[in-house]
Amino acid sequence: MSSVVRRALPEDVESIWTLFHLMHHETGAFKISYPKVQWLLGRIIYPERIPPEDTGLRGYIGVIGPVGNVEAFTLLVFGSYWYSEQWTLEECANFVHPDHRKGTHHAETLLKYDKMLSEKLGIPLIIGIISNKRTEAKLRLYRRQLTPVGGF
Repeated sequence: MSSVVRRALPEDVESIWTLFHLMHHETGAFKISYPKVQWLLGRIIYPERIPPEDTGLRGYIGVIGPVGNVEAFTLLVFGSYWYSEQWTLEECANFVHPDHRKGTHHAETLLKYDKMLSEKLGIPLIIGIISNKRTEAKLRLYRRQLTPVGGF
């Protein structure tokens, strides 16, 4: 299976939710707020529904896999640090279904997509890893793809 990222479509929402639940089970540090997740997914998947006067949160969801059967996803939002007006692109999620981790390059491809989008938009990419499972392996993957500028 090739690792090609495309923008998420409305038909992908159900499989994105499935992946989100798997991701949360593996790495979730906090209790899920279903209304909050639904609100964010709605804003990203259906941007045409946002009224022009609404200047709230925006973002991208990139997915790998057939429409309606997503194997991996990355969720990015626009933000800024509390002391700056400079825009950043913040990675909120980057997850590959366990059945599609071995034998694919999905994880690396998602990171390359994040970097490409950041470069195309001309804004810094902010990524952090919060995990209790396979944290060192994830850090090694990110270090191979990105230049670390901090840590916690």
